[in-house]
Amino acid sequence: MNKTELRSIRLKLIAQSKGALRSAVGFVALNVFLVALGVSLSLGSMVEWFFGQILMTVVLIQSFVLLHEAKHQTLFRSKTANQIVGFFAGILAFLPAENWQLVHEDHHRWTGYLDRDPTSRGLLSEPSPWAIRVLNFCWRYFIPVLFLRYRVTNYWNLRRLVQLYPKPWQKRRIYLSTASVLVAHALLVAALGLFGYLSVFALSFVLHSIIMDPIVLCQHCHLSYERAGDVDVKPILATEHDRYTRSVHFPRFISRWLLLGFDRHELHHLLPGIPGYLLNRVEEKTINQFSFFQWLRQAKRIPGYTLVFKTREQTGLWI
Repeated sequence: MNKTELRSIRLKLIAQSKGALRSAVGFVALNVFLVALGVSLSLGSMVEWFFGQILMTVVLIQSFVLLHEAKHQTLFRSKTANQIVGFFAGILAFLPAENWQLVHEDHHRWTGYLDRDPTSRGLLSEPSPWAIRVLNFCWRYFIPVLFLRYRVTNYWNLRRLVQLYPKPWQKRRIYLSTASVLVAHALLVAALGLFGYLSVFALSFVLHSIIMDPIVLCQHCHLSYERAGDVDVKPILATEHDRYTRSVHFPRFISRWLLLGFDRHELHHLLPGIPGYLLNRVEEKTINQFSFFQWLRQAKRIPGYTLVFKTREQTGLWI
């Protein structure tokens, strides 16, 4: 997609964004409603608990997407409103919001460079044969070990985070954000009791992890990468990020109301200042665009190690 096409799409989306505030308020209100209903049902009878867990799974996924939008400052025009929503969405998503923002900003800055993007540096070292067997088994049988490792390594590993972001103000953000999530969930345990807390979050967290595992992996794995090495390189322009990013489209209803356009990941990288919930209005195709279920069928046919640690150029597989 060339710069002229991107400029045309950006102008068209900006012109359509007049009702964006109503949409953002609607998405937040829907999330709050689902939280209240999901918690209430999860604390009820066995049948109510089952439906409550389905709703809480939706809540955990949508809370992450709201965090993503808020920390990009694309949910509301008000920075304060974005900060508030991002904070509470991070608690529900089990993610320290400030940790996530620091890492995610560098992810966008260094997309394409395997050894500069903090979310992909773990791919630089070859896993042991034992780890490869575990990885392949978990990927084949929908055990979300890759997603959980990604979350813990990038957003909960305090030692790694303060090494990446050693400035005093960055360390304060990291420590306070991490503590806020832990304290919030401790208060929830105190309010609901341990059994009540697990009734609300245990199964829903597992289900959300199983769903998010391929969604997170599909966005940047098994594509092309550059390596900077010791060379002082400049970040790759956002308008060229489609070479290093993949979009896996869901049905429009899911894309709009659950994922808020998060599945339009190439467009998100190409147009990071545009609200994600406007991106599913774009009809133009991107170069690495797939149907999610088409991509998942193809990706499950290859070992997890190949999917994560190898590139298209190495395998010849265009997925």
